[in-house]
Amino acid sequence: MSLRRKSILLGVAFGIYFSLYFVATDEQVYFSSIIIKTSMGICELSYDGIIQITMSCFPILIYLIVFGTDIYRHFCTASTYVFTRCENRSKWCIKEMWRLFFNTLLYVVLVPAIAMLIASIKNKVVIDKPSLILYLYYVAIYTMFLFGMALFINVMSIKIGTVKSYGIVVAVIMCLIVMLCLWISIFPLESEKMLSYDLIIANGELLKYDLFSHLILFWHSSTMDTLNSRINLFGINYDLSISLKCSIVFAVIMIIIGYVIIKEIDFINVNKEMEN
Repeated sequence: MSLRRKSILLGVAFGIYFSLYFVATDEQVYFSSIIIKTSMGICELSYDGIIQITMSCFPILIYLIVFGTDIYRHFCTASTYVFTRCENRSKWCIKEMWRLFFNTLLYVVLVPAIAMLIASIKNKVVIDKPSLILYLYYVAIYTMFLFGMALFINVMSIKIGTVKSYGIVVAVIMCLIVMLCLWISIFPLESEKMLSYDLIIANGELLKYDLFSHLILFWHSSTMDTLNSRINLFGINYDLSISLKCSIVFAVIMIIIGYVIIKEIDFINVNKEMEN
């Protein structure tokens, strides 16, 4: 099955999965609410919230299983002719990265769109300007982060194997989620805990250093008042543009690392190891 077909099937499958939450209702629903649901949902910083976030990682983990070995499998079946010529190897590397990026983009675009179409069967779905802006941020942020993670697994699979590479990424994701517990007790963000506003703002700045928090759009803020009122759970300055820039930097770093590893790898030795 081609990667594009997998992207479409996976996007449709998770679109249906997320739409189930809205199928049970019969009311007016903003498209932004559907996007929030597909981006870790409405979760608070509590131990129950951490469990909810962990469970919400299911689509990400499935995506990484499907997309995390695509370039690696092509590498295993590529001819020695390609990898013994630097120019051909570079072109192959760029082509494979672009293919992975495009299909990741396709998957990310489809999930909320399919969920919205199915939810509209029983609900009046309102697609307004704030929703469209949030959708664009969602597509950009999730595409960059998912692409970067999948690319890392693909490239590292060439060096250490698929299972170990996938395990490293999953372990890092789980560690970042566990680290969110720091903002429950040590760096709280909830005003009802009798904290000064300045302290909440300072703790909010620290939250940006946990990479996983960039995927939870409900914790972000926006310069558009209408959109800001639908998200920004903690009332902090965590603009969506910050996560957009962070996701782009993350993807670029993974591209550079991947390109260097594939370009410099000794194909003959790797091929011998695979045969053994």
